[in-house]
Amino acid sequence: MLIHCCSKTVALALPLCLATACVMPPAAQRPKTREQQAPTRNSSAEAPGSGGSVPSASTPQDQALDLLAMLVESGALTPEQYAALSEDPRFAEFTGAAPPASTPVMPAAAAEPGGQPRVILDDSGLSVRSADGETRIDIGGRIQADASAHSRNGQAGTDITDGTELRRARLEMKGAMRNGWIWAAEADFADDATSLKDFWMGVKNDDGSKLMFGHQKQPFSLAVEMSSNDIPFTERGADASLIAPFVDRAIGVRYEKPFEDSFFAAGLFGESVAANKDDDEGWGAAARFVHAPIHDDEEVLHFGVRGAFRKPMSSTKSVRIRHETTHASNFYVVDTGTLAGVDSAALAGLEFAYVTGPLSFAGEWSTVMLDRSMGDVNFDGWSLESAYSLTGESRAEAYRMSAGEFKRLKPARDAQGLDLASGGAWELAARVSNIDLNDGAVAGGEANMLTTGVNWYPTDFTRFLFGWTNVLSTRGGSAATNDADGLDAITLRAQMTF
Repeated sequence: MLIHCCSKTVALALPLCLATACVMPPAAQRPKTREQQAPTRNSSAEAPGSGGSVPSASTPQDQALDLLAMLVESGALTPEQYAALSEDPRFAEFTGAAPPASTPVMPAAAAEPGGQPRVILDDSGLSVRSADGETRIDIGGRIQADASAHSRNGQAGTDITDGTELRRARLEMKGAMRNGWIWAAEADFADDATSLKDFWMGVKNDDGSKLMFGHQKQPFSLAVEMSSNDIPFTERGADASLIAPFVDRAIGVRYEKPFEDSFFAAGLFGESVAANKDDDEGWGAAARFVHAPIHDDEEVLHFGVRGAFRKPMSSTKSVRIRHETTHASNFYVVDTGTLAGVDSAALAGLEFAYVTGPLSFAGEWSTVMLDRSMGDVNFDGWSLESAYSLTGESRAEAYRMSAGEFKRLKPARDAQGLDLASGGAWELAARVSNIDLNDGAVAGGEANMLTTGVNWYPTDFTRFLFGWTNVLSTRGGSAATNDADGLDAITLRAQMTF
C-alpha cells in the first residue's frame, strides 16, 4: 500500500519540485518561514533530522529537498513518502543531480504524525481503530422479535397472554485503549423501557486474563454465561430460572483467566443497578471452573463446576423463584411466592458438554440452599439438551476456551436473502428440563418440560428459530401449576446481530 501511494506521489510531486526549483530563488534570498524565524531554529538551512546545519539550499536538488521537507512538516507527505521520493531514480532526472548519499528524515518532533483512524463497517457492525491499533471502539447490537402462542388458557380460568414482543432490542459498544484497558456499554430497549446490561471497565493482560469492574454477569452456569444470541433455543431451560434471582448481572468486580485447556472466573458482587437508598444492599460471590481436555474444530469435551453465595438485602431478606412458559405469557408454571426470612443462599452446580462433528450434547444441574429463620429449604433443577446440524456445521468450531462457552453456528454457505434452498445452516434441537421448588413447608411446585426447535441460520449474523415447549408433568404447587400440566407453547423468533 505504501509503495502504491508513493508511486502516485512521485508522479505528482516530482514535477512540482522541478518547477519550484526552476523558479524559486536561492534559499538565502527567500523570505524566512515562521519556523525559520523562530529563535529555537538554526538560521541556516537544516536537513530534516540531521541535527546540524547544512549549506543553504541553492541547487535544484537542495531546493526540491527543502520543498519536500516543508510538505512533510505541513502533513501533506508522510516521512515514508519523503524517503521514497528522495531515493527514487527519477529524482535525479528531474533535479539534474544524483540522489543524496543518505536520505534525510524528519526531526523527531514531526516523525510521528498522528495518522488517520481506520473505520471498518461490515457484518459485525461499525468499528473504529486508531492508526496505531491501540485504541478501538466497536458498535453493534441485537434484535430479537418474537411471536408466541399457547394451546389453551389455564383450566381454572387463568389467562395466558399470547402475542408479539421485542424480546431483546439492544445497542452495545465495547472498546479498548492503550496499556490494556477495555470497556463495554450495553442497553436493552425491549418492552418499551430501558435497562442497563453490561456496563463495565477493566484491564486485559498479555496472558488473556481480565479484571473487570462494573455491571456484568456473575460466573455461574454454561447456559447463563452464553449469550441469548448463541443458545439453540428461544429461552433457557427451567433450571436457569432457579438460579437467576441469585446470579444475574450485578455491580461488582470479576476476574477471569483462560488456560490451554481450562477457564476460571470468580467475582464479588453487590446488587444490580436499581437505585437503593433505604438500606445496606445485599452482596454475593460466584466462581466457575471449566476444563476441556478436548477442544478442536471437530470435537469438544467440556466439564464445569461452579459455586455461589448471596446475602440478601438486610431490609427485605426475601427471595422469589418462578418460571414462566414464555417471556410474554405472564403465566408461571412454578412459583414459590415471596419467601421471607432468608439469611443467605448457597448455590452449587455441575455442567458438561460434548460435541462431535454436527452432533452436540450438554447438561447442567444446580441446587439452591436457603438459610431461613422459618426453616431451611433446598431446591434443585437440571437440563439435558442435544442439537444436530443438518447441513454439517459443528458447534465445536464455535467453542471458545477463552470464555468456556459456545458461540452460535456459522453456515458453511450463506443463503441469498430468504431463499431457503440457496444455503444457510439448518439445526434441530431438543431439551428436557426440570425445576423442583417443593421442600418442607414451601410448595412452589415441580415441573418437567420438553422443548424442541428447528433453527435456520441464513448467515452468521441472522437466524430464525421455531420452538415448541410442552409441560410434560407437574407436581404440587398452586392451582396454576396444576393447570400447566400438558400445556403447549410455541415461539417464533427472527434475530439479527450486528
